[in-house]
Amino acid sequence: MPNEIAHKFKRHKRLLFLRRFAFTLAALITVLVIFVYAENKILRITKIEVRGNERISAEDVRNYVNQILNRGFLSLWPKENIIFFSAENLAEDLKKQFSAINQIEISRKIWQRSVEIQIGERDNWAVWCGQKCFYIDSGGIIFQEAPLFLGELLLKIKDERQIALELGSRIMDEQIFINLNAFVRRLEEDRGFSIKNIEIKTGPEFWLYSENGLKIIVDAETDFDRASENLAIFINNIPKEKFGNVDYIDLRFRDKTFYKSFPVF
Repeated sequence: MPNEIAHKFKRHKRLLFLRRFAFTLAALITVLVIFVYAENKILRITKIEVRGNERISAEDVRNYVNQILNRGFLSLWPKENIIFFSAENLAEDLKKQFSAINQIEISRKIWQRSVEIQIGERDNWAVWCGQKCFYIDSGGIIFQEAPLFLGELLLKIKDERQIALELGSRIMDEQIFINLNAFVRRLEEDRGFSIKNIEIKTGPEFWLYSENGLKIIVDAETDFDRASENLAIFINNIPKEKFGNVDYIDLRFRDKTFYKSFPVF
């Protein structure tokens, strides 16, 4: 009886060993197959197409993508393998590297071993100048350095606040910018005032300069809907011959409108 128990114990132990060995061997074979599959040059990305770009260099994008793909993952799973390639991660990396990218779509063609990158660039809404000058889009995001003088092609914003902003930053609170942007559009569409320059002063306070020299003053606390109404009332009530002599209109106050005229000699 003791011999029979000892025999069964040895047999069980041997079966357990064989199972563990088989499992380990299968795991190693699986890893080896995946590794060989990943390293297979037949599956390497050979072509990177960049579309929709204007100011961003396609060559710069391709070079940056190749740098990322060549990193791999712990040197075992090459990112340049068309199977293991992650379009989502690459899109995030590109948006961080190239701040002029607003939207990006990346697709892969497995059989062609190619990647197509479709770029939507930010719009040139204005040139913002603080310590340096940058292009900003209609969302108020800084995305590229700009020359100081651009004629009358774009709205120019001079920021007198002592702040340092980096590429990808907003020049002010998002909601304040949205309200200000809408107000500027409304001035042109409803009143025919084309705003060419904006000065941002401490507060922040905004001085809007129209092409005919009229200044409109608002700030971050302004109720822009009410400001539009007050402006309409002011224009409808001031004699036309006096309106042309107005220096500025202050719309910062909800129930009052202040203005100053140039002195008449």
